[in-house]
Amino acid sequence: MTDREENIQNMFASTTQFDTVNSADYSSLPEAAAQFTIVRAVVAALETESAAQISGARGRAVEQKSVLSEAMRRKMKRFSHTARALNIDDPGFRRLFRIPDDNSYQLLVSTAREFVEEARRFAADFARLGIPATLADELEADIDAMEAAITAKAGANTEAVGATAGIDEQIERGLKAE
Repeated sequence: MTDREENIQNMFASTTQFDTVNSADYSSLPEAAAQFTIVRAVVAALETESAAQISGARGRAVEQKSVLSEAMRRKMKRFSHTARALNIDDPGFRRLFRIPDDNSYQLLVSTAREFVEEARRFAADFARLGIPATLADELEADIDAMEAAITAKAGANTEAVGATAGIDEQIERGLKAE
């Protein structure tokens, strides 16, 4: 919420306080009561929209993505380092397990999916060098969690944009109350 929007929200709150204190003075004017009712509804709606706009959902999703990407990279490094050892007997093997330098979450997810597929195909070779088959399962679980965090962040962004539009609508509605 911008400073201007906060100032308008405070003005609406002051208006409702005025109504609370002085409503008996204009009780014979039903239109006045109707307009104050609109302003009260606007104040409540603005509080709801403001809360949605500053929701911590985006921040949580960003942090989850960061933590998950590090966990995925650690697991992928185990496969990558072991693939180097397997490359001695099978030249070109390590190319199957290259970790992207790019920090794109989508690229990391798609590369990790390839790691899981190849790790399962060569599970016996990895097991021989101490990498359990469960590591591929753990990496797959991280991938699924990362995709959920990406989706959650996109949803939170959409919610925040919607809340911003809602704030604008409510301010307009409140300003039209006479």
